[in-house]
Amino acid sequence: MASGSFESRYGINLEIGCEWTSSANVADNTSTVRVRVYLRHFDIYCVALNGSYVSAGSDRRTFARAVSSDSPVYAKTYIADETFTVPHSSDGTKTLNISAGWVFNGTYNGTYVGTVSVSSSVTLDTIPRATAVDPPAKIEVGGQTVLALRPASPSFTHKATLTVGSETWTSGFGGTSLTLSPPASMALAISGKTRVGTLKLDTYNGSVKVGTASANVTFSVPDRAEFRPDFTLNFATDSEYAAVRALGAVAQISSGTVSVVGVVTAYGATVSSVDLSLGDAKGSGNSLTVQSLKAGETEYSATVTDSRGHKTTKTGTVTVAQYSRPYPSGVTVERCTAGGAPDGDGEYLAAASDVSFSSLDGANAATLRLTVALRHGGVVGEYTLTPGVRRIINVPVLKERSYDVTVTASDIAGEGAASHAVIPTSEVDLHIKDGSVRFGGYIEREGFECDMTARFGGGVTVDDKPLSDFVTERGESDGWRWKKYASGDAVCFGVFSGSAPAVPSGVFDGTPESVVIGADGGRSLVIKYM
Repeated sequence: MASGSFESRYGINLEIGCEWTSSANVADNTSTVRVRVYLRHFDIYCVALNGSYVSAGSDRRTFARAVSSDSPVYAKTYIADETFTVPHSSDGTKTLNISAGWVFNGTYNGTYVGTVSVSSSVTLDTIPRATAVDPPAKIEVGGQTVLALRPASPSFTHKATLTVGSETWTSGFGGTSLTLSPPASMALAISGKTRVGTLKLDTYNGSVKVGTASANVTFSVPDRAEFRPDFTLNFATDSEYAAVRALGAVAQISSGTVSVVGVVTAYGATVSSVDLSLGDAKGSGNSLTVQSLKAGETEYSATVTDSRGHKTTKTGTVTVAQYSRPYPSGVTVERCTAGGAPDGDGEYLAAASDVSFSSLDGANAATLRLTVALRHGGVVGEYTLTPGVRRIINVPVLKERSYDVTVTASDIAGEGAASHAVIPTSEVDLHIKDGSVRFGGYIEREGFECDMTARFGGGVTVDDKPLSDFVTERGESDGWRWKKYASGDAVCFGVFSGSAPAVPSGVFDGTPESVVIGADGGRSLVIKYM
């Protein structure tokens, strides 16, 4: 409630004044203004004369009032009391002119007085109109936010309008609170996680809008399923081997490809990244291929991240069958008779072998191949072995010749490991033929051969060169390579990027006879010991 007073300044001990009070009617945007008019005087007498008045703005009221007082003191006499209804401006403000006049038409204190009057401009309390907005920290699209309101009048209602970019949503009416439920589609205007928009609040008194308030507010896209990207996660396997493809098996000899298809982002978001994994392999993009998979349960996954930072991850597992190259095991090859009986002088072969291989759930099979070749000549023949079954090779194997025998395992991926054996000639103490000599076996090539332990009592030369010039020991240590000869000489070689380390201790005795520096700037060192 506002109040005040003002008084004239005639200076003749006859003054007129006004006391006013106002109370607001918020709903009607008006104030009730009461004005009481008074006189200050000593003794006075006046009959009621027409023309006296009191006004508030354009509302003027007239009255006639007689005053009779023989007060010996400066007295105060109320002569009018009026109440006015004053409308305020649309924003609730009001400045009002209050005036009053009293008709005397006589002489007072030696001065003629016709009418005493007074006037003053007063400011009434502003009537609250639009309800202020206290915006929330953020508003989630696709969610609900309760907006608490403090209206000036309980009869006021409100309507909120949310705007972000080109997207707009308007609420229904509410009194002291509003539930803001912007639809998920408003995310179309929010390319990132958040965007600043506006909240406009219209205040109504009945059907009349009494004011509007607005504020900036942050809109956010929450990390919920409806706003996350979606896609289909695929795993495909391939193999260059028809048997594996026909079985549909996934093996270590299969390639695997994990991929994403049908990527869909929500409400205007874009794809920021696609991260893939297949076992230990990592990659980005729409597909990832691994040529060699690990055996066992292998996990694959894809993570799609959108422009809002929202992620969707999908995973899967695939069972990868173990695979290793086949290899023969338990190989036996020996000379035998035509009937298969072992015989060191036999001219037939008996061979047997097992095979170890990966079955791939029946998709794989292994075979064994036996190759027989002259020790110092070409291939005699190739034969198939049945795993675990001893086979007689009915081809003459001359007792005067030695043979290289190879058993090779193969499967759908090709050749695996091989096992080698040598079938020697039949044993004889001495064989001399066409100037060639061999101890312990038959001669297969020109020259001298000895299959026995040999001991010589005198010196031995080769092409007139004594055996003392032959290497008896060699090795490597600390970057050095060294040789020792039968004569006792030794040579040490080394190539270094800087200074050479010390010659390995214990390898050589004595002091080197000479040090030869290589021609490439000293990086190659040759040390000769005598």
